[in-house]
Amino acid sequence: MDASELGTIEHVGNRFEARIVRTLEHDQEAVWRMLTDSTLLPQWLAPGELSSSKGGAARLSFPESGTNVESIVTEVEPPRLIVYSWSSPGEPDRPLRWEAVATAAGTQLSLTLAI
Repeated sequence: MDASELGTIEHVGNRFEARIVRTLEHDQEAVWRMLTDSTLLPQWLAPGELSSSKGGAARLSFPESGTNVESIVTEVEPPRLIVYSWSSPGEPDRPLRWEAVATAAGTQLSLTLAI
């Protein structure tokens, strides 16, 4: 795998935007559940909760590092899109965007983080 297959980082306006795209052999609904179901989040990301409503809570806890994400969901379109900040109160806004698009092979999952 070469570096371009790992992801990209671009300078967009006054920020940098990191983007990773993967095709998963799971249907869009299953991927959406992994992204948003608080009982499934600890299996691949971290314990927490992500609201399925705009303005709802986005909380993740990474106990090994002491890092906590505590923000709000700013966009949500189940089962395709959820956006929240990868930050906590008092920290700079770092928008994190998950997009799950159904494909013939399963689901194309995109992660975009602006810093």
